[in-house]
Amino acid sequence: MRVCKTSISGVLALVTGICLGPVAYGTNACGYNLTSPDAVYTLPEALREISALAYVNPETFVCIEDEHGVLYTFNFTTSLIATQKTFGVEGDYEGIARVDQTMYVLRSDGQLFEVIGYSSEVPEIKSYETGIPAKDLEGLCYDAPSHRLLIAAKSKSGKGEEFKDKRMVYEFDLKTGSMREEPAFTFDLQEISKFAQNAEIALSQQKKNKQGEAVLPPVINLRPSAIGVHPITGQLYLLSALSRLLLVFNMDGTAQDIRLLDPALFNQPEGITFNEKGDLFISNEGEDKPATILQFNLK
Repeated sequence: MRVCKTSISGVLALVTGICLGPVAYGTNACGYNLTSPDAVYTLPEALREISALAYVNPETFVCIEDEHGVLYTFNFTTSLIATQKTFGVEGDYEGIARVDQTMYVLRSDGQLFEVIGYSSEVPEIKSYETGIPAKDLEGLCYDAPSHRLLIAAKSKSGKGEEFKDKRMVYEFDLKTGSMREEPAFTFDLQEISKFAQNAEIALSQQKKNKQGEAVLPPVINLRPSAIGVHPITGQLYLLSALSRLLLVFNMDGTAQDIRLLDPALFNQPEGITFNEKGDLFISNEGEDKPATILQFNLK
């Protein structure tokens, strides 16, 4: 198994990487026009609070929402929910990943559910305590080359200076069915902020001091809501709903791109997935609008 324990200390060296360019909103996150979706799928009321999605085939996503332990099979050619299957009690479910005929679902408290034979009449269900020391977990994806699950913490993973302005991504080894003790990635928000500044990308939010003055340089408000591994490039994608950001990293942890997402398109971006061609899908919670899935074809 390929173990990747990295930080982005070398991020500034890649400011002039091939994916970068100063824009107001993201017209490129390594191959996508994020200002103009190639398709928009409006979701039914049952998925208004959609929190994550997994691509299955050219007609089907499997989705979850953040209140019920239910897998929703959504047919995006008919815009209808084909099946609903309960796998757990009510709770805050935030991440989903597909590995062949098994679905993994992440609850925000760190409980990981394994739904084996998810499309069968009676799937087998197992659960695991991840023990991740973060209060809020939302991102879950499958990293096929390493046959592992990656789990992104939305908040910092501990108290003290060593955890200040850090975000961790952890790994669940599918071969052993257990968590790796050390994080797979440690991202430094100060360095990402410098990366954005040097790439002339405006940050949507700044930290303020007790007097209400903006702290300079601004520190990115990264609270990952979704994570994905690109099926062609192998790059790591992080989505942050609160600050409407999409970030792209190589698997050695070096940043390749960071993009602001237009709030007119991205109401509340909470889920990310790819098809085998590398097309990108991002789901948005509805709030006062219908929930959507936006499709961006790889250019």
